[in-house]
Amino acid sequence: MEIRDLAENPEQFTLFILAWDKIRGPGYQPAAAQWEQQAGIHGMPYTPWPGDPDGRPEESPHQWLGYCNHASILFPHWHRPYLMLLEQSICEEAQGIAGTFADKYPNEAKTWMQAARELRFPFWDWTLPITGEEGLPKILYQSKLRLAMPDGESLDHDNILASYTFNAPIDGFNDRLEYTDIHLKDQAIAYFKQWARTYRWPSSTPNNPTENIEGLNAEFTNKKTDPPQRGSWIDLTSKVSNLFGFPITVPEGLEANVWDEFSNTTFQSGRPDKDGKLHSPYVWHCGPIEQPHNSVHLVIGGIGHMADNDTAAFDPIFYLHHCNVDRLIAFWEHIYPDYVPGTKGYLDVDGITLNPFMETYGTIIETSGRVVDGKTSLNPFRKGDYTYWTSEDAQSLNSDALAKYYTYPPIEGVKLGEKLSPEERDIQRAILQKHFGFNPVVLRRQAPIIEQPIFSHAAHSVLPPGYEPVQNYRHFIISASLAGHAFNGSYSVRISLSTKEGSVPLGSLAVLGRGNSTKCGNCQNRRAVGTRVRGVVVIPHEAVANFIQSEGLNDKDTSNSTVIERLKEKLCACVVLPSGKVYGQRLEGSPKSKAPALPLDVTPSLRLHSSNVSALEDQVRVPHDPDVPQDSSPKTPYEFYDWQDHGLLGGHWIKGADNH
Repeated sequence: MEIRDLAENPEQFTLFILAWDKIRGPGYQPAAAQWEQQAGIHGMPYTPWPGDPDGRPEESPHQWLGYCNHASILFPHWHRPYLMLLEQSICEEAQGIAGTFADKYPNEAKTWMQAARELRFPFWDWTLPITGEEGLPKILYQSKLRLAMPDGESLDHDNILASYTFNAPIDGFNDRLEYTDIHLKDQAIAYFKQWARTYRWPSSTPNNPTENIEGLNAEFTNKKTDPPQRGSWIDLTSKVSNLFGFPITVPEGLEANVWDEFSNTTFQSGRPDKDGKLHSPYVWHCGPIEQPHNSVHLVIGGIGHMADNDTAAFDPIFYLHHCNVDRLIAFWEHIYPDYVPGTKGYLDVDGITLNPFMETYGTIIETSGRVVDGKTSLNPFRKGDYTYWTSEDAQSLNSDALAKYYTYPPIEGVKLGEKLSPEERDIQRAILQKHFGFNPVVLRRQAPIIEQPIFSHAAHSVLPPGYEPVQNYRHFIISASLAGHAFNGSYSVRISLSTKEGSVPLGSLAVLGRGNSTKCGNCQNRRAVGTRVRGVVVIPHEAVANFIQSEGLNDKDTSNSTVIERLKEKLCACVVLPSGKVYGQRLEGSPKSKAPALPLDVTPSLRLHSSNVSALEDQVRVPHDPDVPQDSSPKTPYEFYDWQDHGLLGGHWIKGADNH
């Protein structure tokens, strides 16, 4: 259930809170079920999890390197058994608590025991429209929770969803300066070593920092526009909607390529170069699920625990957030059951060669590390037969091979577990596209987007039978290639559009990292080879349409190239540290400021892309009068075709913020 819905089920919610609180105790047994031990799986303190005492990473029998599976095709499936581990620990303890209640209050025994049997770990749905209105649900930060107890009693309980107080200092939690650079004054320090509990958007002070929940909520609700927002609800939901832009079927051999683009931010099969140009023709520009995941981490954390992979799993909201990510993955797998990591690798640019996925990779021609695929062990999580989970095991909640014993509520009639034909999956894909915010039929009335000539693309260049272009609409995105280890931890790149009326925030991209002192073996290797992080920002149609109108551009007197170049000139970007300090900024034209240039190794590469959008004939012929009622339920999804790469955004990058 969504966390707010679980709270409306009083017995289940009480058991959930009491059980999770119980397993947090320092001496809880078995040790593998003790929550602090489980939180340490994700990062610090880099010690083996007691639930897998004889397990060690296959690549290094002598040095402990951690369990990191970020920026990897294993990212979605590694986190699934991780969540199931916590769910199992909570539910087993809940059974015991319910049994105690049943013994003492036999007339309520059936109610409490049934609540314990049906209890599953909840998710926090940050895609709900109310997130764009209010930000975090109060249940995730208020100080107390009112719990329903047996015999009609109630209990005011400390809100264990708001923070976690450590049983003892965590080895490796060191105070962290964001970046040692003399051009930034009053840099924020994350006092991880000093703080006795987890914090969200804390002030930079070692003792009793305050949490700026109001500022955090402003990030979600689009109230903060200066500097531009970094993770608004609109930006997040547009990224999720874009994930359902992949076609239902692709040519044989490309299934793993689709999974690669969806599952993680490195996108090996796209063969990106240092400028972010993708050299593979097998690209759908839909973006990875890992990117909105990263953004939520940074929006929640500030300089606090959620903004660093080494510390994030000690904040309870981590699991509620990841459960929602798992939910989105489950619906994606429902629509695209054939796109999996596989064991044969991805189809390379020549359309013939199958290359293996690598755990760590370097340049476009240099690879290093171990091969990973659908059969790679997801350490440290073992199944009942004591073998490790694999992606093949974790794939789909309804796998015949390995049951998961949980599901998620339907989304507007899209129900997980149903066996569907490709045509039925396409209809449900349309529902999910619109549910998360994409509806060009309505938006196209606002102002004309100049149509562009058809551009042949190997992956998707032909309109499906019966489809027509959505006239006066073009889908614009910015694809980014960001340095994975540019700073001492995480950072974001915020993108806005400069107009005559002012700056219009468009969205952001997030790099979720670990500090330079991390013991994570994968992160150390990625830093050494200069791994880049990829993401996509969808430019809202209204922003482009209004920009064209305000600039006096139209399809009668202005060439297409003029529109594109004007857009590229007016797209602004800045590099922002978790504290909100602007580290670097992109300016138009040639350098006019005396500010030092941003180092090339940390400069983002941003490219503008666009495509036509098509739909079935009965979907594109919509009355132009906005007062005329129309069918709001699309029968088929919108397709993207004829993608064009309009090149890098020009200008120059400087350190700090500059108003010139």
